[in-house]
Formats: sequence, structure tokens, C-alpha cells
Amino acid sequence: MNQALAAVNRLSASEHIGRTSAEIIPWRSPPVTDFQRHVLETDEPVVDVVVIEPGELAHPETDRTFRVSYLPVHGSATGDARAVMGVLVLVVEATALVAAEEAARHRDELFRRVAENMNSLLWLATPDKRTLYVSPAASTLWGMDPQALMSGEELFRDYVHPDDRERAYAAFDRLAEGYEVEFRLVLRDGRTRWVREHTFPIFEPDGTVYQIAGFTTDITERRELESRLIQAQRLESLGRLAGGIAHDFNNYLTAMNGFGQLALMRAGRGEVPTNEIREVLAAGQRAAQLTSQLLAFGRARPQHVERLDLNGVIGMLEGLIRRVSGEDVELVLDLDPAIGLVQVDPGQLEQIVMNLAVNARDAMPGGGTLTVATRPAALEGTSFVELSVADTGSGMSRETAARAFEPFFTTKEPGVGTGLGLAVVYGVARSLDGDVAIESAEGEGTTVSVRLPAIAGVEEPGQPVERSTGPSGSETVLVVEDEDAVRALVRQVLEARGYHVLDARSGEDALALLEAEPAPVDLLLTDVVMAHMGGPQLAAHVLERRPDVRVLFTSGHSERGRAAHQLRAEDKLLDKPFTPDELARRVRAALDAPNPGR
Repeated sequence: MNQALAAVNRLSASEHIGRTSAEIIPWRSPPVTDFQRHVLETDEPVVDVVVIEPGELAHPETDRTFRVSYLPVHGSATGDARAVMGVLVLVVEATALVAAEEAARHRDELFRRVAENMNSLLWLATPDKRTLYVSPAASTLWGMDPQALMSGEELFRDYVHPDDRERAYAAFDRLAEGYEVEFRLVLRDGRTRWVREHTFPIFEPDGTVYQIAGFTTDITERRELESRLIQAQRLESLGRLAGGIAHDFNNYLTAMNGFGQLALMRAGRGEVPTNEIREVLAAGQRAAQLTSQLLAFGRARPQHVERLDLNGVIGMLEGLIRRVSGEDVELVLDLDPAIGLVQVDPGQLEQIVMNLAVNARDAMPGGGTLTVATRPAALEGTSFVELSVADTGSGMSRETAARAFEPFFTTKEPGVGTGLGLAVVYGVARSLDGDVAIESAEGEGTTVSVRLPAIAGVEEPGQPVERSTGPSGSETVLVVEDEDAVRALVRQVLEARGYHVLDARSGEDALALLEAEPAPVDLLLTDVVMAHMGGPQLAAHVLERRPDVRVLFTSGHSERGRAAHQLRAEDKLLDKPFTPDELARRVRAALDAPNPGR
């Protein structure tokens, strides 16, 4: 009997001599003799955990936990080494160890409950990308099997949308560093869900990475809300533009009507009204450019990412910005030609520029200076293109500036705007892995800066202009157009260039005309959107009867969005408004091109 046990049961070492085990260790029920008897009879060791409550033995101020091991001692006087001759009792204090084990069990249970009740997927992995744990949210959110993901039978990366794999896989490769990325998942049932994944490393005390923890959150509803906010802000911006557009358009109409009447007067006197006709044409071209920009800006459309020169986009929008700003605001463009390209949907980029311009204009009700600037920037080794829009308005307090990007937060008067402008800018920039910053002080104006990742390369060219072998021909063209004035114009232009022209107001009339016309038709020139039967449906019926006919579609900008899903990538489309020369070139090009068949 050693001194350690003596300190526990308040007996000296000498006082243990001659006592039974039950007397030496009285704080156990059943008595220790039961454990000793079991060892003697079975030759099997027993481990018992004993908790001594305060006041029972020494150190009464706290519980103490002991592990008591009963081990068989072999050997006997007869020389049988396998016989059990006694029991060795080892009493080890395990208060700290048991407390640590209990704390660990509590932490594990807490982790399990949190993981199982989270509305996000929680997962753990090793630095070499071996999955250790996947929470049940994988099943409840997206129908994935957590066990299959942990065993490697399924790979999470296989669910990533094909269009997002390059960006997502690049982030996955940075697992040991931690990353934050948004991408889409294509689930087993074909549904597409947006997710945001955030990971961070867990370190050992020596600084080495022990594990990687990750949270994957379904953000589909947030993305849909952002899309609706963007469209709402687009409509708000269009409303602001409407006054300036109407003003300019009325000016163009005044010029066209006035010079048209002057031309008729001069023609009645036998004079050639060349100057008047030129003025009518110039006003018409300006009006066409104005409506084209307005419709392109206001049309909701699917994202189509392109490599774009931000300076070029600003230049295209300069006229719209001036109309939004008004005559009492001076517009200053400070565009650095050394900036790189950005990869973005053109509509999103236009949205950013126009929203910032509208916000800056609203900050200067009494007029001022609106400065739009671009410059190259770098942050942590990454190259950016920075767009800044500054005003000389009244500025904002620090508290107001801190809330400027909150949706629906506005300092404008009731009924003026929705408070979505900067929120939309922030959402679009973040979705492009960019950032937005605001600098403002009361009485000193405001500057909003948007940084978008810069990319190498050259700007993607638009559709090449088709060159014709000649502006005239002798083929037969069937023109189908429900607008009488446009149909008459097309007929006159083509007949003046030698073509034989058949025309119809609708798809049904065109099919009836074909049935009655035995002569071959070389080209079908049809509007896309018409009542009852649209251009694509008409083309399908015509090609069933006459497969050698070539097809050229025409469309106004607003119609393009309604019918684009009906057209194939290889279908030829002539946008309205068009000039007679452009019409002649496109008709000639369509006739000269190989027939691709349908």
C-alpha cells in the first residue's frame, strides 16, 4: 500500500496492513470484493470508475474521480504459472481526464446538433482534399447522399453547372488557403440552384493546417431577389430618362415634319429639295440611334458575358448620361486609355454606369459637376479596372454613407426613387468578384468607386458586317411585313434594284400567295413578330414546300427579345430601323450565301 492511496482514504500506510479491500476502499457499491471475486473466478481484469463526492474523503471541496483496475496475478505454490493467486488493485485518479472526456463528448454532441439543424451544408476535409464529414443538409437541401460524398462514391464538384466549373474549380484548388465563391449546382432532378461556398483552414498549435471547414449556403432566393431589384432599378432609371428622351425625340420629329413639308413645297415649285431631304434623313438617324440605345438599356435579357472596354461603354452612354444630368450639370469624362478589359454582361455594365450617374445627378438638385473617371488599379496582386463617379453635391454623413448600399435605403424625398440604385450596383459588382467603395463628407460631395477584375486580351468584336457582291439582282423576293409603310418601302427599294417582289401582310397571306405562284421564290424576307403566325413559323411552312428558299428575318429591337428564342444561331436577322442601302446589301448577301438547310 503506497502513500498515494493513504492520502485518499485518510489512513496511514501502516494502518492499511491487515485490512480487507472493502475496508481500504469503502466508497464503492457494489463492494470491491465483488470485483475481486470476479477476477479470481474468471481470470478477467475489471476496470471500475468511482466518483467520490465532497466530504466523503480527503479534499472535500470537490468531486474526485478514480479508475480502479482489478488485475489477475498469476502463479501458485504448486508451480502452476497460469493459476490466479491474487488480485492487483490499481487506483488511479482520473478527475481531469474524465472531465476532459466529458467535455469532448459535450462538444461532439453540440457540433452534431448544430450541423444537423443548420440551413447550410457544413463539411470538413483534410488539406489533401479527403472529405471527413458532410452534414445532413446535403440531403435535405439538394438530395445528395452525405455518406456517398464522404466515401468518394459521389463528388460534389460533379454537380457544378458546366458554365461555372472553371471559376468554381479554380477556387476548389485553393482549398488549403480558404476561399469564397458563388456558383450553380445542377441537381439530380434537373433543378438549378445558386450556392455560396466559404471555407477556412483549421490550424494545429504549430501553425500547420489540420483540417478545412466549409459552409455551402443555398442563395437561390437571394439571387432571384437581386435580379428583381436590378430590373426594378432599370425601370426607375428608364422613368428618369423618359423626360429627356421625349424632349429630344420631339425635336427630331419637329425637324422631320418641318423639312418634309418644305421638301413638298419645293417639289411643287419644280425644285429639287436635296438639303431638306438630307435634314430629314439626319434627324431620322439620330432618332433611330436614340431609340436603339434606350431599348438596349431597358430590355431585360439573359446574361451574356463579353470582354468589354469600359471606356467604350461610357462613350456609348455619354448621350444618355447628359440627358439624365440636365443642362445645369456639367459632365466631365476622365477616361484612362491604359485600363484593361472587363468580362461582364453589357447590360450589367450599363446598369452600373447609369445608376451611378442618376444617383450623382440626384445629389445636385441645384446643378454642379458630374465626373466619370476610369483608371487601372491593383489590390493584393490582382489587377482591376476602377470606375468612379463623383458629384459636387451636399455629400453625406458617415452614418448615412455606411447605409448607402442597403436596399431601399434612400435620402430622397418620398416618391423620388426607390433606394435601389447603389444596392444594385453593389450586388452586380460583388457577383463579378469586384468591390464598391464610397467616399463622402457633408458639404464636400460624394465619390462612388467600382472595381472590377481586369482581364487580358482584346475586346470581342460585334457581328461582322456582311459584304455583298452587288446591290442589285433579278431574283424573286417574297416580303412579309404587317406594317404597311415598311412593306411599301421594302418593295420600292428592291424593285428599284431589279428584284421581282411579291408581298403579303401576314403569314397566312404569304402561304396563300405561294400556293398561287408557280414561279420559284429565291428569298423569304419576313418580320419576326406578327399576329397569328410569326416569321419563324412561316419560314418553317415555306421551307417544307420549297426547301431551296433562303430566309432573312427583320425585327425591331423590342421584338428581338420576344422572338429570339425562336431563332437559330445561324438564322440571319436584319435589325430595324434599316436604310435602303443596308437592306439591299443584306438581301444580296442572303441570296449569295450557301443555303444551310433547315
